[in-house]
Amino acid sequence: IDIDLSGIWFMYSMNSIPTNSAIKDRIDIKYVSGYSHNEKRRIIRDYLLPRALHNINRNKSDIIIPDKICSLLINRVCLPTDKGVRTIEKAVVDICNKISFIIKHQSRNGGLSIEYPVIINQNILERLIDV
Repeated sequence: IDIDLSGIWFMYSMNSIPTNSAIKDRIDIKYVSGYSHNEKRRIIRDYLLPRALHNINRNKSDIIIPDKICSLLINRVCLPTDKGVRTIEKAVVDICNKISFIIKHQSRNGGLSIEYPVIINQNILERLIDV
């Protein structure tokens, strides 16, 4: 089977430039800046939190992370060199999973009692994220 690949473009991301000269000669490198702090907050609100809630079968309004707390979360879990949102996504998923676990397994006999909707505040955030 003959397939002409001369018109094909292949795009991918990489964390470092290849050291192999044969590969290096055949790629065109474009540097892309990372997300700004405000973009990361918007990504948490519009994509990461809704997806994490969907994955645990909860409604979008069951866990709320205000913008101020999103900023605190970003500052706590990201290194200054983090350009993407992988670390933030992991933290958001962990927070949602921990809240779900606590609500499902909490003691109704005088122990901790929380219910949905949960509005994340600084105290809750600090207790739930591992830094």
